[in-house]
Amino acid sequence: MRFLFIAVVLAAGMASAADAKRFGGTWTASFKGTVICTLEIEDAGDGKVTGVTKGCNVSVDQNGDLIEAPAHEGPDNPQPFLNTKVDGDLLRFEEEDGSDVLKFELRLTGKGTADLRILDAPITIKPIHFERGK
Repeated sequence: MRFLFIAVVLAAGMASAADAKRFGGTWTASFKGTVICTLEIEDAGDGKVTGVTKGCNVSVDQNGDLIEAPAHEGPDNPQPFLNTKVDGDLLRFEEEDGSDVLKFELRLTGKGTADLRILDAPITIKPIHFERGK
């Protein structure tokens, strides 16, 4: 019985490590043909990831649809991911924004595609579509 428990724990650890590798790479979101946000994500080993966001600043209407987003250009102000957690096709992370902490979920939706949700926003913001670079 103890062997079975150890095998199950090891299998769960391997699945988590494999899940983390699936998020690695540079992901970009575009709006009206212009890159508006970049996520750089790395596999940190042991089923964990690290990452930063670059140039992400969006405006939405009362329905949560993007209406404006400045082009991602000029010097980057990378914001590091905090408290990352990988759970299958879902990567949860946080970012500091001044004195606030923003919470995000990046869900893999296909081969090289993902949707980012901003949690705890004052209004519901529709997911932002990202594609992984080649």
